[in-house]
Amino acid sequence: MNDLTKQLFKELHDQPFSKKMTTPPPFMKGLDMEFLSYDPGKGATVSFPIREAYNNPMGVTFGGYFGIFFDAAFGPFSGITAKGPTTSMDLNICFLKPLSPKDKEVLVEVEVVSHSKTYLLLHGKAYKGDRVLVATANSRMLIMDIRKMD
Repeated sequence: MNDLTKQLFKELHDQPFSKKMTTPPPFMKGLDMEFLSYDPGKGATVSFPIREAYNNPMGVTFGGYFGIFFDAAFGPFSGITAKGPTTSMDLNICFLKPLSPKDKEVLVEVEVVSHSKTYLLLHGKAYKGDRVLVATANSRMLIMDIRKMD
């Protein structure tokens, strides 16, 4: 895990709501997710390696992994941006091109479209390592009221 990723997960971990959460969540341990850039309140770029274990029967990355990549990028970014817990209300993905292990990694760029008291609207773009756009996603994240989490 690179220094930026450690720093951002520490920021999440140090927030008051985090005492009721595991950061980073257990499912992320095998993803080898790394933040490559972070612009507070605006966006971030995250990388994930592409593994053969993600392949569908046709030898390309199973579509569900695209959901994992986007959700794993949107989740921590939204918590840091909202300065509190968030949860996905929806996640819409548009698949454009396949990924395979020969691509080695996928880069997910996240950007804030709108930030209100209750919601974060996020847009994401996924690229092969050679900057070929492979998918886009939109997500509406609910900013949770930590007073109601007891």
